[in-house]
Amino acid sequence: MKTGIAIKLEYCTIGKYMLDGMEEFETSLSENYITVIRPRPGGLGGGLNHFIVDFISQTNLEDISKLVQDGIIFDALKYSGRTLIIKPFIAAVKKLIAINKHKNVVGISELNITFKDSILKIYNIRESTLLDQLEEILKIVSTNYVSLILPTGEKPYMIHLPLFNDLESGKLPTFRTLFDFDEPIQDASDADYYKYWGIYYDWDGSRKVFEVKERLLHAKTFFLQSEYWQEIDRRNKA
Repeated sequence: MKTGIAIKLEYCTIGKYMLDGMEEFETSLSENYITVIRPRPGGLGGGLNHFIVDFISQTNLEDISKLVQDGIIFDALKYSGRTLIIKPFIAAVKKLIAINKHKNVVGISELNITFKDSILKIYNIRESTLLDQLEEILKIVSTNYVSLILPTGEKPYMIHLPLFNDLESGKLPTFRTLFDFDEPIQDASDADYYKYWGIYYDWDGSRKVFEVKERLLHAKTFFLQSEYWQEIDRRNKA
């Protein structure tokens, strides 16, 4: 059953680390999605066989928010004939992980969903299973979406999650995403998906931090990994 959703997966691989079962995996995804899978050559560092996943949906996140609040099961969401179906993707990736469990290298490092009104950017928390949290993350984001709309009516251009409160950092006190390497925050867990999010507004030109539990938008900036180190470098040169 085609869902009208496009999905692109990119990952780095090399030699003996190449994944088994990729043909079956692609066939399974293609039954439900417009699918593009692009392996790229990788070195022997971190990130081998970790997918960067991009979904493109014709659905509005605001419309999904209204339906979720009405108690409709997420995987069966429909609005004006459009759907957002994610369970076939989750099942296909889990099967691929099982096939390659002897390699212990398959995972998702980043998952992006482009809705018509906003982009959702979800980062994996180390070895936690983003797949197991994905449906709950989407429900919580949908439930809180109305709180992310500015008084002007502007909706978020991009939602980054999770963010971490690193205000006690000796280098750069701020909210930020996790680092790929040499991360000093050692107690990150799946619960952090539901604490702080980074919200970027395109027309307003602002960044804000959303505190999920309190449903509050704070007028605070945040840094993505690359931006953090660029700011550190700028300050060191100042």
